[in-house]
Amino acid sequence: MQITRMIVDDRGEELKSKTLITSDENTTGKTTFIRLILYSMGFNIPSTKKINFNKLTTRLFFEKDNKKYQFIRQANKIYLYKSDNLIDKYILPEDEQTILSYYSNISSPMLLDNFLGTWYFDQEEGWNWLSKGKVIGGNRFNLGEFIEGLMDVNNAELRVKIANNRRELRGYNLLKRNLEYRQQIETNFDSNEWNNADKLNAQLRTLELRISSLSKKVKDLENAQKSDEQFILLISEMKLRIKTKNGDEELVTADNICGFSSHRAFFDARLSILKRQLNKLLKEKANIQDKLKKFTKLFNMESQLDRFNETISELKIDKSTIDSIVNKIRKENRELEKKLEKSLDRNDYADKIRKKIIEFTNELGVSDYLDVEGNFVDLNEMKQYSGANLHLLAFATHLAYLYVLQEVEKEKYPIIIDSPFGREVTQENVQLMYNLLEKHFNENQIISASINDISSFTTINKKIVFENSMKESLREMPKLEENIELIHKKKQ
Repeated sequence: MQITRMIVDDRGEELKSKTLITSDENTTGKTTFIRLILYSMGFNIPSTKKINFNKLTTRLFFEKDNKKYQFIRQANKIYLYKSDNLIDKYILPEDEQTILSYYSNISSPMLLDNFLGTWYFDQEEGWNWLSKGKVIGGNRFNLGEFIEGLMDVNNAELRVKIANNRRELRGYNLLKRNLEYRQQIETNFDSNEWNNADKLNAQLRTLELRISSLSKKVKDLENAQKSDEQFILLISEMKLRIKTKNGDEELVTADNICGFSSHRAFFDARLSILKRQLNKLLKEKANIQDKLKKFTKLFNMESQLDRFNETISELKIDKSTIDSIVNKIRKENRELEKKLEKSLDRNDYADKIRKKIIEFTNELGVSDYLDVEGNFVDLNEMKQYSGANLHLLAFATHLAYLYVLQEVEKEKYPIIIDSPFGREVTQENVQLMYNLLEKHFNENQIISASINDISSFTTINKKIVFENSMKESLREMPKLEENIELIHKKKQ
């Protein structure tokens, strides 16, 4: 997979396999251009200070499976083209995962939620986290969820319970700190919720039927996808040959069977939609089950916060009682978190990631700073790392995640690095980083944005020099009609 061209309104530039976007000075638009590439893919990317992305028309061209694609984005609308033919129109943010699944061939919602953090290094946020943190804007990465996606398991019920406990803890702590919480409860609490267990049970039964039906659809589609791939493999292994019109014989392979890649992309996109819907229903089910559990335990001490919501005017509660409840909830959450971590920390995917982190940190000379044998899913973020060490550790861990993801998905994704030189980072450090890329990610497209010319120590086959501003630096391109809907009507 490779991004071949990026156009912003009527200005753009070609991109090659090893592209450097550079300038003699900062504040010339390099970061804006990089972020517009992500914006064009469908990600929720914040605009920069001087440019409102929603007022632009962007066109991103990329090649995948020897086919040419184009994303045209205008505000919250994205149009997907394949070989100049309109495939579909999508609305953001509702269709974000469908768009990303088409681009990446990934169908798992958990993987798509964490996809960006494996290959994009933001100049502000990208070097500040190891196993979880902000990638850019509202996009985040969580290693536990990422491994869950690789395993194709769903711990939604467990995560909802942990989240609910954390929410209760916040409520109790707020109650201890500020008596104004009482007024908040009076304003927001809906007592009808606790007087309608029959309605909750009816909702639960309906959800279970929908979950069962949707699970069957997902399983049937996965089986169909597997059978499709096995059939293609069988045809390839048979070494069949066909005779062309000019008399030449050609070997039949998966690559020259017409329509296979499009068929696979359809499966991936459809699976992504169904799994996202299933995940949403499972979370709704867990929430209803939690409400029913609270209803039956309304008068137990563990439900004291709910009693407070129900009988605000009569309840008498003191600090020692709250402390007792908080301790019980914390104990329960520690046990739930250990259960979740145990399921994610020791499996084939976690082991592969762990080995790659060790390998990459060794090559970067920072292996002594990171213990991946302990709580692997929740590394001790940033507290004991700083400067160049954190920079190199972040680079190694993120690329370890990408390496395993590519191995699973059998795809090579573009790697985008904004400002590889950070605080206290030397040229020797950055050279080690790019040596690692050339050794382990040589087939990936690498797009770098840096004020430093890195071509002296790594391969660069396209250099884009920005001067003054992004718009002035990009080349003039044919302008798209302002109302893209008119284009489709004319073609029809």
